Amino acid sequence: MTVYQRVFMKNIPSIIAITLSLGLVGSGSAHARTSDVETVTTSTATYGVTSREGRQIIDWLMAHDAPSKQGLFESSDLKGEFLVSIKTVRGSASDRANVGGEPPVPLPPSGTNGETLTIAHTGGGITETWTYTWVSNGQGGGWVLTYYEFQRSTPPTSEP
Repeated sequence: MTVYQRVFMKNIPSIIAITLSLGLVGSGSAHARTSDVETVTTSTATYGVTSREGRQIIDWLMAHDAPSKQGLFESSDLKGEFLVSIKTVRGSASDRANVGGEPPVPLPPSGTNGETLTIAHTGGGITETWTYTWVSNGQGGGWVLTYYEFQRSTPPTSEP
């Protein structure tokens, strides 16, 4: 099982809870029209950390105050890759028609209420995962960090 699959499997309870809560929020009438049914779409893509897209992901994380235990953002010796996943809840038929494929890079500056963006970095013996949820408010909204995890798969090396 790959690191990405383990990260996804570990987050399944959170994904199910969010999906269930989103499904219960707008469930109004028992006679809902087909066009009012919500559709959950998840788009996933992988980018090398040192690629142009990888740098844009790091910039996005820095702009959104992402915690990092190992100085990922300042390191000149970046390794590994990013797995980016965007989960979007769409309500109308026209929204469903506009769902794209891979997550866009640069990452979106805004979203729709309940949309989640998960970024997992794996490399150099560490895995870091950030999950943001778009929260709407009277002035538009913003990406809110809802989950962060740091794991070291190899012990740190000490310099002599």
